[in-house]
Amino acid sequence: MNDQQDSSQSSTRQTSPPYASPGRDANTSDLIQMSDCALDRCQLLQSLNSIILLLDVNHTMLFINHFGLDFFGYTSDELIGHNVVGTIVPETDSAGKDLTAMIADISTHPENYSSNENENICHDGRRVWITWTNRALRDETGTVRYILCVGNDITARKTSELNYKALLDNVPQRIYFKDLNSVYLSCNTHYAEDLGISPEEITGRTDDDLFPEKLAQKYRTDDQRIIQSNSIENFEEPYPLHGKIITINTVKSPVRNDEGIVTGILGVFWDITKKKQIENEKRSIEKALETNTAFLSIKNEISALLLSSRELNEILHMILIGVTANTALGFNRAFLFLLNKETGQLEGRVATGPMTRDEAHTTWDRLAQQDHSMSELFYLRKAETALIDEPIQLLVRQMKIPLTDPGSIFSQLVHLQKSFNIQGGLKSPINDYPDFIKQLGTDTFALVPLTARDTTLGMLVADNLITGKPISDQDVQVLCDFANLASLAIANSRLYEQLQTNFDELSRTNQELAESQEMLVRYERLSAVGAVAAQVAHDIRNPLTAIGGFARRILKQKNDTQPNQNYLGIIVQEVDRMERILSDLLSFSKPPDIVKAPSDINTVLLDTVAIYRPEFEQNAIEYYEKLEPDMPGIAVDAVQMQRVFDNLVKNALEAMQETKLKARLTVTSEYDADTVSITINDTGSGIKARDADKIFDPFFTNKANGSGLGLTLAAQVVKAHGGTITYYAHEPHGTCFIITLPVSP
Repeated sequence: MNDQQDSSQSSTRQTSPPYASPGRDANTSDLIQMSDCALDRCQLLQSLNSIILLLDVNHTMLFINHFGLDFFGYTSDELIGHNVVGTIVPETDSAGKDLTAMIADISTHPENYSSNENENICHDGRRVWITWTNRALRDETGTVRYILCVGNDITARKTSELNYKALLDNVPQRIYFKDLNSVYLSCNTHYAEDLGISPEEITGRTDDDLFPEKLAQKYRTDDQRIIQSNSIENFEEPYPLHGKIITINTVKSPVRNDEGIVTGILGVFWDITKKKQIENEKRSIEKALETNTAFLSIKNEISALLLSSRELNEILHMILIGVTANTALGFNRAFLFLLNKETGQLEGRVATGPMTRDEAHTTWDRLAQQDHSMSELFYLRKAETALIDEPIQLLVRQMKIPLTDPGSIFSQLVHLQKSFNIQGGLKSPINDYPDFIKQLGTDTFALVPLTARDTTLGMLVADNLITGKPISDQDVQVLCDFANLASLAIANSRLYEQLQTNFDELSRTNQELAESQEMLVRYERLSAVGAVAAQVAHDIRNPLTAIGGFARRILKQKNDTQPNQNYLGIIVQEVDRMERILSDLLSFSKPPDIVKAPSDINTVLLDTVAIYRPEFEQNAIEYYEKLEPDMPGIAVDAVQMQRVFDNLVKNALEAMQETKLKARLTVTSEYDADTVSITINDTGSGIKARDADKIFDPFFTNKANGSGLGLTLAAQVVKAHGGTITYYAHEPHGTCFIITLPVSP
C-alpha cells in the first residue's frame, strides 16, 4: 500500500482494535499504522473456517469473525463488547473446572496458554470443546493490551476420548500408560483405586512414588526391556494389594506412533491368585494320589478304578466293592456315611452286602462260577443296583447319627479321626445312637474315618455278619489304608466338581475379557475411521461443490461442442456420486440425529417403494407386497427409516440386475404385541458366505461404485431406534433383510 492510502485511512481506524500476526507479538504503534492492511486482514479473517476472537485484558470481546458467530449461534451485537465469560465460556466446565479463573490467568500469564483446550458453550446451551491458539498483543512498553485467539472445534474428538476412557474404566483389568521414562501418563479407575489415588493424581508419577524400591526397580527394568526389544511380553508376577501379595498376569506392550516409533508403554494386568491356588492345590492332590497309589501297591486295580471316575456316587460304590470283594479286603458288608456339616450328622449314603445268609450264599455261589476283575465287579454291581433298590440300601439311608456329645464313639471318630475295632458291642457308656447295633444286626464291626488333608469326610463301617470271621487289628489297619485312598478319591471328586465350577467361571471371565478386548479394538478402529472420514469429507466437499457448480453452469450454457458437453455431463454425474459418498461419510462419522414422531411404517415403506416403481416396469421386476392392515402407529424418524428402506430396495434392484433369473421383489410387514417387522426379499445374486460377517462393516462393498457405507448407516439408524436388522440367504437364491422395531419408543 502507498503512504497516501495509509494516511487517508489512519483517522478512521484509530478506534478499531489492532490485529497482529499469529506468529509473534506486536506493539500498538505498529498495529495502528496497519490501516488498509489491517482491514484486508480483517476481510481475510472473515473468510476463514476457524474462530477468530480478539479480547482486551478485561476479557471483553472486541472482534469475532462470521464463522465464530455462526458456530456459537450469536449475532455480533450479542457478543461484541461483552465479557467472554458468561457468553461463549461457561464459568465452570462439565467437570467442575473453574474457567473464570483460567480466563483471568490468560491475561496475566499468556505464555502459559499459547495452546489450550477447554469447554465452551453455544447460545443454545450446547457444550462444545475448542482448541485455542492464543497470542498476546503488547504495546511499546511490553504491556499486554489484547489477546488474539484462533479456535477450532474438537468436540467429536473429545467425545471419543471420553467414551474411550469410560470403556477403559468399565473393564475389570487394570490398565495404564507410561512414557519412555516410565512416567505415568494415565490409567483407568480400577488401577488408581488399587493405589488409593484418583486417575488424575497418577499423571507425572513414577513407580518409585507408588511402590517399594525393589519392586519399582523391577517395573522400570521390565519397561526398558520391552521398549528396547519393541515386543509384547506376557508374564505372571507378584503384586502388592491392600497389604497382601497376590499373583497377577501382566501384559506389557510398546506403544508406537504412526511412524512405528516407540513412544511409551501400555500395561494391562488382572488377578489370577485364585487360579494359581487352584492349580497348586490340584497338583498337590495329584501328587498325593500318586504317592498313595505306590504305597498301596496291593490295591493297584482298586486305585485305578477309583481314579477312573470323578462322579461321587460311582466312587462311593467303588469303595464298597473294594471293601467287600473277595479278591480285595474281603469283608462281608460295608456301609458308607458322609458328614453333613450343616446338620452335624453322619448320614448313611450307600451300602453293599447281603442281609441274610440265604442271600449271601446265592450271591457268592453265582460269583464263584465267574472270574471277574475289579472293574467288571464294579460295573456288574452298578447294573444290579440300578435295577433294584436293595434292602441294605434302604437301611443305610435311614441311618443318621448325631454328633451332639463330644465323648461319644462317633464324635471321637469324626473329631479325633480315631478308628475302632468293636468286639461284642459298644462298651462305652456314651452312645448318641443306641439303635446302631440293632439296625446293623451285629455287635462286631470296624469303624474307620474317611479323612483327607486333616478333614473328616465321613465314616466307613465293615463287618463279617455272614461268615462271623473275627476282625483283627491288622484288618482294621488295612481298612484304614484303603479308607485313606478312598477319602482322597472322594476329595478329588469334590475338588474336581469345584475345579469344574471354577473352570467354567474362568472360561466366562476369559470370554468376557476377549469380548472386551474385541470391543475395545473395534471401538478404536471405528473411532479412528470416523475421525478420518469426517476430516476427509470436510476437506473435499467445498472444492467438489465448486467443481460441480461450475460444470453445471457451463453445461447449461450449451455453447461448446458436443464432446465437451458430454464430458461436462460426466463431470456433473461423477460429482453427484462423490457428493453422495461424502454425505455417507459425514453420516457415518457422527451418530444419526433421530427425531421420532408417530408414523405409519407401512406408509413410509410404500413411499420408498413408489420411487422405484418405474424401474420395476423398465426391468421387468415382479413386485409383491403383503402389509399388515392393522399396523399400529409407532414412533420413528420417518426420513431416516425411508433412507434405510431406500438402501435395501436399491441394493435388491442392483442384485437382481446381476443375475439372469426371474426378478421378484417382495415386501411384507408384520406386527405382534411388542415389535413391528418389515421384510424386504429379493431374488438377486445374494450374499456370498465369505462376506456374511462383513456386510455391516464400514467401507465393505463388492460394488464397483459403492461407498460401502449403505448397510452400515442403515444398521446405525435401526439401532438408534432400538431395533435390529438381520438377513438370511433366501432359498434357492436371493437375500432377505428383516428389520424389527419396538412398538413402544
